[in-house]
Amino acid sequence: MFSNKALRALLIGSLVLIASPVWAKGLSQSYVDFGYLHAERDEREEFDLDGAHVDAAFGVFEYLSLRAAYTRARTEDFPGDTPDYSEFRFGVRPHYSFSDRGDVFVDLLYFFNELNGNRTSNSDSGGVFAGGLRYHLFDRAELLVAAEHRTGEQDDTYWVVGPVFRLTKNFSLNLKTNQGSDNEEYFAGIRFDF
Repeated sequence: MFSNKALRALLIGSLVLIASPVWAKGLSQSYVDFGYLHAERDEREEFDLDGAHVDAAFGVFEYLSLRAAYTRARTEDFPGDTPDYSEFRFGVRPHYSFSDRGDVFVDLLYFFNELNGNRTSNSDSGGVFAGGLRYHLFDRAELLVAAEHRTGEQDDTYWVVGPVFRLTKNFSLNLKTNQGSDNEEYFAGIRFDF
């Protein structure tokens, strides 16, 4: 059959061909953001959330990325209860690079979240639809500007603004805010580009 060297060469060659759009010049389409999230929600009841957030994009084709995100947080705004909040999102991001410095994108995501405590329990699901622009302002600074609409109990439209400051070739500082009419989010974390 095949020798081990031939199988390795075939595997490495296949991975290079598959991953070539991921390593293209310009903005990275494959990254993981992880950090701290503070959210102020005004749904059925008003409450604040503080916790961890992970958001990833995987550039699978030249004009398409897969997206997934997970949030785990707590709130102390319910008397006698400190419920846990968890949210999972997944979907796709079609994108188009109009230059080496910028691209436009659309997010089409599904979300499911739960708020669970001793006295409080609630779940929600729906869609997240966004469109925006990512642009390199300088060699070490990228700016995100977008509009996002969420369905479900939040049913709110957000303005999303945030800079990404490159620290090394693969690591960046990511700051972002989502400002809606009833809901607000603030994120600070690290981006790992791959």
